[in-house]
Amino acid sequence: MNKVSIQDRAKKWLTANKAEEVFSTSDDFLFSRKEDAKSHSNSLEDKKVQTFKAGKEFKVADAPAKKSPKKIKTNFLDQSVPKIEEALALISDVTVVEGYLAEEQKSEDPRSTAIKAFEDRIAALTVTKE
Repeated sequence: MNKVSIQDRAKKWLTANKAEEVFSTSDDFLFSRKEDAKSHSNSLEDKKVQTFKAGKEFKVADAPAKKSPKKIKTNFLDQSVPKIEEALALISDVTVVEGYLAEEQKSEDPRSTAIKAFEDRIAALTVTKE
């Protein structure tokens, strides 16, 4: 299975959302708002945030350098549930929260209180958009 490059994902996202720019973190999450990308990157070892602009050709040099072939793990889910709830209040991109929810559910020992916090934030963000 071929992994889709972050450049290709950014192009697709920009086209699908008719947006001018999108932001990427070192773990290849995409964000519509730079503040959300920066907030998320604070939980990563590599804190670089990359900007992709509509209409610009992306070169391989634009991609963040990979430290190793293994996946970069975020420390966000290593926090206590109260800390996660506090941080969730600052995240306004529902896709980010959905990503964290999926990771928590896949973990060896998923925490029901963390899952509820993610689900509650997704519900709040979904109501806000309607």
